[in-house]
Amino acid sequence: MKRILLIALTALGGVSAGGGSGLAVLYLKGSTQAHAKPTAINDSELTFEKVDPILAPLVFEDGRLAGYASFTIALEVPLGEVETVRGRLPLLLNAINLRTFKEPLAAGPDGMIPDLEKFKAIVQTSSPQTIGPNIVRRVVIIQATPA
Repeated sequence: MKRILLIALTALGGVSAGGGSGLAVLYLKGSTQAHAKPTAINDSELTFEKVDPILAPLVFEDGRLAGYASFTIALEVPLGEVETVRGRLPLLLNAINLRTFKEPLAAGPDGMIPDLEKFKAIVQTSSPQTIGPNIVRRVVIIQATPA
């Protein structure tokens, strides 16, 4: 009986300490809104910013290199953010390059068909981290060719 009571009190103490710590962090941080909602933008206020061709490695699941592919993409961004996007494109390209070596993009029997969905996911993941949150609305792959 004592053992069950001790276990229950320990669990209750742990939950209390964890909840108190979480509230303290929110209080000290000064904000209870972790994620701001993106503002609504009219389609007429968006434009596509074309990116120079990106050369990416086509890697198999086991890490072997199958070849390379050239991707031409466009980023849908608000008109007011075009200069920001252009200024941060080198950071985006760096992030894409660092991720494509780790992500298996090779498809098909010889590995020379790029996995477009995985490449698009890499760009979408890299965009908020390098350009800023809620700036890139959509990534469009215009062309993908083996190099």
